[in-house]
Amino acid sequence: MAEAVLILGSILVAFWIDAWWENRQALQLESDALSEVLVEVDENLRRLEGIQSRTELQLDAVDRFLRAAPDELRSLAPDTVREWIGSIMRPSTFDADRAAATVLATLPVSSDPGSAEARRLVSKLLSQLERAERVSGGMGDSYSTVREQLARYASRSALNGRADVPSMVAQVGPDVLAQLRADDELVTAVIDKAHVQSVYQDVLAGVAEALRSLSVALDEH
Repeated sequence: MAEAVLILGSILVAFWIDAWWENRQALQLESDALSEVLVEVDENLRRLEGIQSRTELQLDAVDRFLRAAPDELRSLAPDTVREWIGSIMRPSTFDADRAAATVLATLPVSSDPGSAEARRLVSKLLSQLERAERVSGGMGDSYSTVREQLARYASRSALNGRADVPSMVAQVGPDVLAQLRADDELVTAVIDKAHVQSVYQDVLAGVAEALRSLSVALDEH
């Protein structure tokens, strides 16, 4: 009987050692991955804040373009004309780096409660990023329409064929913004694109909040 108990005890101890070793390995892998995630999160947040600022400027320029009187549009400086045309046609989208977060999701879960919270926040962030991608995809049709309409104006420029459409359109002349403002099809496309951009900006605010929460949690961890 004593021998059986000893054998059973040895087996249990061996199982405990295996479990302890596996958890220790999981903790190390998780710790390394979380360090990589923190670097990735901080870099993503830095780039995202730049995108948010640029999108705000674009939306402001589009709003001013839509509200401006024809005489005001004709009196703008060439640099402002190019800036406004660029704001009308260019979408600002955020392409997050998620390599480290994706690796973390594939690793075994350890017993560390702090890691569990970090994983929960990573999962929330990835969901927010997927939503942002779906919304940004909605800008595709209106962006294409805006670009096609602007290409008609660019074709009048001696710079036709170059990639810088805003500069090409601006070369048409001082009345170009007034002409664009009178183009109902273009204006409708610009409004549609601006609406999707506004929704996208709200979604990016959620992404930024998720990134900041995760950064704080990882710093504390």
